[in-house]
Formats: sequence, structure tokens, C-alpha cells
Amino acid sequence: MVKKVLGVLVGYVLLAVIVIPLLVTAIFGGFRTEAVTEAKNLFGPADYLQILRPEHTELEEYVQGVVSAEMPALFPMEALKAQAVAARTYQVRKMEEAGSDAVLYDVGQAYADTAAQKEKWGALRRIRRKVSQAVEETAGKSWYMRESQS
Repeated sequence: MVKKVLGVLVGYVLLAVIVIPLLVTAIFGGFRTEAVTEAKNLFGPADYLQILRPEHTELEEYVQGVVSAEMPALFPMEALKAQAVAARTYQVRKMEEAGSDAVLYDVGQAYADTAAQKEKWGALRRIRRKVSQAVEETAGKSWYMRESQS
């Protein structure tokens, strides 16, 4: 008797936790997938592009600090690259909103300066290099495009 009640209880739990959410998701079209496009280099007025040039070392150093603070460096390289693009995109959008060509350090992203990175990873140059590589390989790339460019 106890096994039967326990079996029914487990069945109801599985139904409530797995089957019902799957049905609701299927009904409302939640299984549609959208193709992910690659991060794009931005094209636009030369003064605006100055911010996104890979030579803009302050922005790239800032992005490295954000990736270092917001994501474990042991994550796969592609995840680190995605985080770098996301951090750069957010920063560039905030810079444009503020009408600034300078990096804004108080826009709500976690940030670890060079000293904090060294403290976090110590002598693990390999780890620091991995984050640097992710930032370098995505330098100048952002998802954000001005409305006039779409």
C-alpha cells in the first residue's frame, strides 16, 4: 500500500514538474530556435568607430577587467569571447548614451583591475592569458549597432 501511494505521489510530482511545463512551452511556441549570427564589426561615422578600434586600449583593458570579474577563466574560450563581446557592447552603448568617448567605469558591470586580477589568479599566467586572448580575438566587435545603421 505504501509503495503504491509513493508511486502515485512520484507520478504526480513528475507530471507537475516536467510534463506540464513542457506542454505549456510547446503550446506557446517556446521551442522555436533563432539562428545566432556572428558578432559584427560596427560600421558608422569615424568618430564613433574610434571607440571600437582594437587600438582603443582603455576599452579593451576595461573589457578584460569585466570578463575577469564576471566569468570564471576556466570556462571554454568561446564563452569567454561571448562575454567579452557582451561587455564591450554594453560599455559602448553606455558611452554613446552619455555622449562620451571615454570608458565609463560605473555602468553596472563587475570590474577587476590588473591588481585584482593578479590577486585572484596569482602566478597563474596561463589563466590571465586565456582571458586576454578572448578579449584580443574579439577586439572591436560588438552586437550594438546604431539605429541609423540597421
